[in-house]
Amino acid sequence: MFHSKLTVLALFIMLLTGSCASILGGTSSNLYIRTEPRQAQIVIADKKGREVFNGKGPAQVKLQNGAGYFTPARYTVSVSADGYLDQEFTVNFRLNGWYFGNLAIGGVLGMIIIDPISGGMWKIEDGVIDAQLERNSVYVSPHLRIYTPDTMPEDLKEKMVRIK
Repeated sequence: MFHSKLTVLALFIMLLTGSCASILGGTSSNLYIRTEPRQAQIVIADKKGREVFNGKGPAQVKLQNGAGYFTPARYTVSVSADGYLDQEFTVNFRLNGWYFGNLAIGGVLGMIIIDPISGGMWKIEDGVIDAQLERNSVYVSPHLRIYTPDTMPEDLKEKMVRIK
């Protein structure tokens, strides 16, 4: 009798507290960024534009999978180096297969609360960025900027002088 009550209690606890994706898949993912040239500047911002990493390549960065209740994370990775054209990459997340493990073990709380809040229900789509920067053919120096009329800041447009 005691053994069957213990089994029922264990099953009840599993039913309420299971969170397969958070436990087996984790709540964060590693992103590997390879850069050419080496030591290129890497800046990672979350979907709200907040900087979460600023460093040199190559780099390995741990990123949170979720961005809120039932909301996957999304990051923008900007890679730059003097004399090269900047590159920008988007890091997206998709549904983690382990999330459906909650159905197998009956983890109601895991499925509707724990995994959606912790970010465990998401996983990174592609954990590697290979940033091969292209040389900028108009690069002169870090102190000289070349603008076209549509890219020039308004405060500089006011200071322009026509040359005859």
